[in-house]
Amino acid sequence: MKKLKTPNFNDPRVARRLKNSLAYVLANMSVNNPIPKELYCRDISEHLGSMSNPLSKWLKYHLLICVDERFDKDRGKCKKYILNLKGTLYVSELVNYNGWKGLSDVERNHQDVELAVEWAMKTFDVDNLTYKEKSNRYWNPLQNQRKVVRNQFLARNGLTEQYDVECCAQTIMYQTYQQYTDKPLMMMAEYIQNRTAIRNKVALDVGLSVTVVKQILTAMNNNAQLQADKRCSIFHLTNYSKSKVIAFNNHPAIAYLKADMKEMWRVLGKHIERDYTTTSNGITRKVKLNGSIKSSLYFSLEKQVMDVAYNYLETHNKRYIKLHDAFITEPITQEQYTEITQLIKTNTNYNIKLEKSVTW
Repeated sequence: MKKLKTPNFNDPRVARRLKNSLAYVLANMSVNNPIPKELYCRDISEHLGSMSNPLSKWLKYHLLICVDERFDKDRGKCKKYILNLKGTLYVSELVNYNGWKGLSDVERNHQDVELAVEWAMKTFDVDNLTYKEKSNRYWNPLQNQRKVVRNQFLARNGLTEQYDVECCAQTIMYQTYQQYTDKPLMMMAEYIQNRTAIRNKVALDVGLSVTVVKQILTAMNNNAQLQADKRCSIFHLTNYSKSKVIAFNNHPAIAYLKADMKEMWRVLGKHIERDYTTTSNGITRKVKLNGSIKSSLYFSLEKQVMDVAYNYLETHNKRYIKLHDAFITEPITQEQYTEITQLIKTNTNYNIKLEKSVTW
């Protein structure tokens, strides 16, 4: 690699760029979380500067490590990065960001979040966010930030309450399934009612965190399969442990849940509109029910539900932001909560519950 030009650290403009760039990467990635994250090249250029600029190249080299060069413009897949921990520490010391030496993980994380929130306050206007609708979902720049950074930023702007549709994917798809048959799916129903206890049990038995179990189950709902293969998009969640993959897939709760999912999609597949394809033998048949078709159906139903909530908030002059299966808003009353869920039931026929949490 060509030798990087050392910036003039005594230049106040360089110091500002270093601090802003450090805040940008800390808003997107945690020092304590090594899981790779996709970053748009245009976002990197916006916050670190054009890569034709020597300072920008220096910043990218010291702050980020690309661990996956693959990208697909058509599918919206970007290169994946992790923090350059050594370089990030060096930059933090250059900008007199107190440094991390001697700090506990909790203290360091608090300091990182505070810097990132300060950056977000200067970067985003919560009342003028631009949403892009893609694949029946609304996207905005805040969704790319770490949850803790996003929530503290929103709380400081008065958006202190978050409402998530409880067990959204399984609830909506199971209730859709029930529109076509009276046959119950016992494990699916049990999971919807007691998902926390089931996740905790699986996590304890398999040796994974509850968060990872939740991530794997969410991926499974969109047709992913956990396999001990580095080509598997969720294998990394097990820290590439083959034994944990086997234990997870063979866990009784997971086995029963997978069986119910299979039956649910068997029934739904009969009613989903699909294109037709002709085989080499001249036989015409429906396109196979794949992950893309399943996700498309779920996202369209999810959007129907969430649009009702968003429209209610707008007509009642509430400041809020859209998330995929949730919203973060100014405080609402219990009466307004009830009105939202009743409107969803009336307009979509889905009986959902909203789980409340606070952003501060």
